Amino acid sequence: MAAPREFRDRRDRLFGRKDDVSALTERLQIKGLTAVAARPLMGKSWLLEELARHIAVDRKPRALVGIAESSGEGADLLLRAVVDLYARWLSDSDFLEQARMTWDQQKPNLLPSVAGAVGRILMKTGEAVAKPIAAVVEEALKGLIAANNTLTTGGVLLPVLQYDQARDLVAAVAAIAERPIVLILDQWEKSPDPEFEAKTLDAFLHHLDEWPNCHIFVALRPDEPAFAIVERLVAGRPGPAQLYQLEPMALEESAEHERLVRFIQKSVSGADGEDGETLLSLIDGYPGVIYQWSNDYQQFHMTSLEDLTKVARDAQQYRFSDLDQLLPTLGGEQLQIAIRLALLPLGGTLSWPHIKTEVLDSLSETLVEDLKLAKVLEEADPPSYGHAKRWEVAQEWLLENRRASARIEASSLIGKLAEPVRDVSPEFMHHSAALRGLLPQCLRLGIDDNPIALCQAAATLFGDYIDVDDALMRGAAQARAAGDSKIAPLLAIGLNNTLNDAKAEDDLERRDALLEELRSLAEAWPEDAAVREPLAMGL
Repeated sequence: MAAPREFRDRRDRLFGRKDDVSALTERLQIKGLTAVAARPLMGKSWLLEELARHIAVDRKPRALVGIAESSGEGADLLLRAVVDLYARWLSDSDFLEQARMTWDQQKPNLLPSVAGAVGRILMKTGEAVAKPIAAVVEEALKGLIAANNTLTTGGVLLPVLQYDQARDLVAAVAAIAERPIVLILDQWEKSPDPEFEAKTLDAFLHHLDEWPNCHIFVALRPDEPAFAIVERLVAGRPGPAQLYQLEPMALEESAEHERLVRFIQKSVSGADGEDGETLLSLIDGYPGVIYQWSNDYQQFHMTSLEDLTKVARDAQQYRFSDLDQLLPTLGGEQLQIAIRLALLPLGGTLSWPHIKTEVLDSLSETLVEDLKLAKVLEEADPPSYGHAKRWEVAQEWLLENRRASARIEASSLIGKLAEPVRDVSPEFMHHSAALRGLLPQCLRLGIDDNPIALCQAAATLFGDYIDVDDALMRGAAQARAAGDSKIAPLLAIGLNNTLNDAKAEDDLERRDALLEELRSLAEAWPEDAAVREPLAMGL
């Protein structure tokens, strides 16, 4: 089965971070949490991936690492890091054999539900099946947690890892592998519910004695509300928790200074022959300048110090002049796919294999390659605008300057993503997450109630009711009037979850209105069990 991607070795182009890697490695001597905070494009993700590579490959004893990056789709970042941890652990045949040999000794120490899920993973991993190892792990863990959510909430929710489940899942790996565990939660500020995600981290910090040798790294921008939440976590447990402010690149050492200058003069168009001190003054310790100078479009267009200076100035102010030139030239099907990818959280890169068919719909996959060749996208498989900041700028430009097209594409994309979702089966979780991530932009675009209702219904699968209003009921009524049976199951689940929330808030008038719409939806499609069952749960 396919193993997770190896941690990339970027030491040849990671500059001024030797002391940072050492300081973060030193934090592994204690159980706890370290929050790495810095402005966009300061190199947080590259630093943490280099840390992961260093402690998992170079350092003795080697650690086992799980890493996940938030894309704003759902509050499940810790779960995805644990999935990655298990996938990396069991992709090593020696670790897998060790796990199978010692499993009977370890399972009595775990929650019965967790022991059952881990046992299923060990049984299925290594079989001659087509699924990648991460998919086997994800299916087992999400199935476990989704079943628990249904029993405890009365609604149908997508899986979010609870404290005791996270503890026992990590403990199982640590006990069998006899290695320290490191979990890395990147772009944490993008979580749609950082308060919820912080609850498990807070419990972790206040009950460290219950955990094996484990350290959690959280990377985030100093954006609110996430940054204030992390500051509160650190203040509540100083020592085991630490806020690490990532500073500009440390280039005081002459060897590192010269290494960066050589790299720029050799690799950046227009820099060959320029004075090293001049180049370093333009960079001013900010890795974002190097990122923009290395952009394929800029490499083709920069020819002089004046060009380098302009791009460096743009980088310091989060401007991407390449997008200003490229996006206005798009039209027809290229514009359609560019908008669809920009609307999705981080371009949908994490979920791409699962949602590709619905996103492309009638369009050819070669259009994605065309956008890569045109330098609009930085990657084609999976498609990506590059760094999260570049994606944000592309999204902003398209929503502002191609608003009518964005409304059309958003409505179409939402309908296609919603059609497969009939429950919380693992194969449809990525569709629901993408719909949840689309909701803020749909509200901003002011599109019709029906697609907004579908995004709101998906949001309830994550226990998120903040942006759920009467558009959910109006959208369900529109679906009934249009006879649109394909999207009825998701709407029914959303209505049931929302009426449970209304009941919990003691808003009985709203609860009854939601129940009446749910009943009408079930009467419209009485033969569809996926619509009838939410009504039965609601009743």
